[in-house]
Amino acid sequence: MTTPQGSAEPSTPEFSVRRALAPRRAALVAALLVLAGVANQSRSLGWGFMWDDYVHQLVLREALPGSHLRPWSLFDFGRCAAAGTALFESGLLPWWTDADFAARFFRPVTSLSIWLDHALYGDWAVGYHLTSLALFGVLLVLAQRLFRALGVAGAAVLWGLAFLALDDVHGFPVGWIANRNTLLASLFIVATCVCLTHYAAGRKPAWLGGAAVCLLLACTSKESGLAAYPLAMLYLLLFDRRPEREALPAGVARVLRSPACWTLTILTAGFLTFYVLAGYGATSVIYPTPWHDPAAYLSRVCVLIPLGLSGLLFGFMLDLIAEHGDWLWPALGATIVLVPPALWVILRTTRLTRPVLFAGGWAICSLIVEAGGDLSDRLLMNASIGTALLIGLYFGELGSWRVRAREGHYARLAVAGVLLLAGIVSSVPRMALLSLALGRLGAGNREIIASADIARSVPGPRDVMLLNGPDPLLPLSMGATWRVVHTDYQTRVLPLQMAGRGLRWRRLDQHTMTVTSLSTPFLTNRFELVFRSSRATPSMGQTYETTAFTATIAEVDAAGVQTISFRFVHALDDPACQFLVWDQGKLARIPPPAIGETLELPDVPPPKLY
Repeated sequence: MTTPQGSAEPSTPEFSVRRALAPRRAALVAALLVLAGVANQSRSLGWGFMWDDYVHQLVLREALPGSHLRPWSLFDFGRCAAAGTALFESGLLPWWTDADFAARFFRPVTSLSIWLDHALYGDWAVGYHLTSLALFGVLLVLAQRLFRALGVAGAAVLWGLAFLALDDVHGFPVGWIANRNTLLASLFIVATCVCLTHYAAGRKPAWLGGAAVCLLLACTSKESGLAAYPLAMLYLLLFDRRPEREALPAGVARVLRSPACWTLTILTAGFLTFYVLAGYGATSVIYPTPWHDPAAYLSRVCVLIPLGLSGLLFGFMLDLIAEHGDWLWPALGATIVLVPPALWVILRTTRLTRPVLFAGGWAICSLIVEAGGDLSDRLLMNASIGTALLIGLYFGELGSWRVRAREGHYARLAVAGVLLLAGIVSSVPRMALLSLALGRLGAGNREIIASADIARSVPGPRDVMLLNGPDPLLPLSMGATWRVVHTDYQTRVLPLQMAGRGLRWRRLDQHTMTVTSLSTPFLTNRFELVFRSSRATPSMGQTYETTAFTATIAEVDAAGVQTISFRFVHALDDPACQFLVWDQGKLARIPPPAIGETLELPDVPPPKLY
C-alpha cells in the first residue's frame, strides 16, 4: 500500500494500533516512575516522630496548657520568650532566647493535615508517613500533567518525571512530618499552574477559581507557596494566547489585561497584607524575612541560587555545607566553575523555547522565596520541579547519544552523563543513605531521651538541666520528646547549651554555678542562633530570666561568650533540681560539684550516622 502524497501518516490498522498504544505505553512508564519515586521515599515509614513532631504531638494531645498553639496553628510559636509564657516556661524555648525573638508562621493547611492524621492514627507515626507518601505521589502526577500541558514532547516529559521522582532533595519534606509544609506548598503551586493551563484552553471561570483556591492553599501551607504567584504570571506571559512574535512590553500589556492576572494579584496582595499586619514572620538570625532584615535575606538569595542549582544539577548536599561553615566559599567556587558551563550547554541544546524559559523561571523563583530558611536540601523541593523539567527538555532534545557521538557533540554528552549520574544513578543510593542516617538519628535521639537517667520518683514539678549531648538537635527537642514518650508533664528539661562543647563546671555557693566552654564560644552553634534575633555577642553582665534560674554572661572575649553564671531559685542539691551529662553513651544524672570545686566535662563527639 502506498501513502497518498501529502499524507502525514499511513492509515493502516496496524499503524492505528501502534498510535493508540504509544500514549498507553507513556502512561504506563509515567505510572511506574511515580511508583518508583514513592518507593524511593518509603524508607521514611520507619522514621517515626522526630524533633518538632513532638511539639505538635503535645499540642494535639492538649498537653501544653496556656499555650497559644492550636491544632490549626501548629507553626505559630509567636513572641513567647518572656518569663511566664507557656512555651518558655515549659522549657521548649532555651534560656538565651532573645526578648524580641519571634517565629510566627501562618500554615493552617499543613497544621490541619497533621491534625487529621492525629485524629485517624493517634500516636501511630507510620500513618502520618503514609499520608506524606501519598501526597508526594499526587505531586508527581500533577507535575507530569503540567509538563504535558506545556506542550512538552512525550520523551522529555518522562525524562523530567524520572529526575523529579528520584531526586533525593525530597527526603526531608516527604520523610519529616513537620516539614510536610514544603511538600504541600509545592503540590499546590503545581496545582495552581495546572488549573491555569485548563483555564487558558477553554476560558472557563471554574478553572480560574480553582487556580485561585490552589494559590491560597499553597500560601497557607508554607510561606514559600507565594512562588505560585510569579509562576502563574510567568505562565500567562509565555503561554496564554501568546502570538508567535511578541515583544516583551506587548506581552506584559496582554497579561495585565487578563482576568487571571488581576484575580491572582488581588488574592496574593491580600494575603501578604494580612500576613504582615497580623505580625507573622520571624525575627531570628537563622530565618531572616524581607521586611525585618532585607539585607540578610538578599545575601541568602545570592548564596542559595548558585548553591541550590549546584545541588539540583550535581547532587551537592547543602546540609553538609550548612554543618561545615568553612565549606561555603569552596562550594561557591566550585559552583562558579561547574554551573555556568553546564547551563550554557543545556541552553544551547534546548534553545530558549517557552518551556525552557518557564522551567528556568520556576527554579529561580522557587529559590528566591525559600531564601529565608537555613541552608538545607529541604529548601530545594519546589525548585527541583523546574530543574527536572529543564533536564527533561535537554534529554528530549539530545535524542540518540550514538548520533551525537558521531557528530562530535562530546560536551553535550558529558553534561548528559553527569546529570544522569547525579540525578538518577547516584540519587537513589544517596536517598538510601540519607534515610538510613535520618532514621538512625531520629531513633537514636528517641532512645537517648527515653532512657535518660531522670528520677521521676521525685515529686514534681522537676527541673532537669542538660549540660551537653552528642547532637545539637537532642537538647532542642528533648523536653517535648520526654513528655510525649513518658506522658510525663511534671518534668521540665532546660538545656544549658545546644552543642557537645567540653565544659568547666564550677560551683560558687548553694545556688550559683558557672560553666565555661572548653571549645567554641557559647551561643554560636547554628541551632543556638535560631533563638537569637542578632548575631551581636551579648555583653558581659547581661542577664536572662527564667523561673528556674537567672543566667548572666560572666566572661566575654573577642571570640564570644566563654563563661555563663547560673543562679538557681532552689539549692543545687535540691532533689527536684537534676543535672544530666553525656557519659558512656547515655544521659546520666550527676550531682553538682561541691561548693568551691570544679568538674571538667570532655567534648562530646557527634553521633555516627552510617
